[in-house]
Amino acid sequence: GIEGAVILAKVQSLAAEKGFGWGWDANKMEFCDLMERGVLDPAKVTINAIENSASVAGLVLTTECLVTEIPIEMSEEMKQQLFDAQGMGAGMPGGGGGMY
Repeated sequence: GIEGAVILAKVQSLAAEKGFGWGWDANKMEFCDLMERGVLDPAKVTINAIENSASVAGLVLTTECLVTEIPIEMSEEMKQQLFDAQGMGAGMPGGGGGMY
């Protein structure tokens, strides 16, 4: 394998020489600009994804039941009626759509 201490020392020296973003691409087994190569993404994106997923997981764990929609089988005629009704205001109470 690869010696971690050697890689770390080289990454630290690259960071001092070339600045932020340089590191070890383990997939290609070489040192490179990780941002340019697409190995690193902005931390804000990753942080938001983790926070949002943890929030949803917490809600699901503390919820006693979940309400889901059971899909209904529609005939071609029903599908056409639904399609025709989806004009201006369809699905909104008082909007004249009638399909709610």
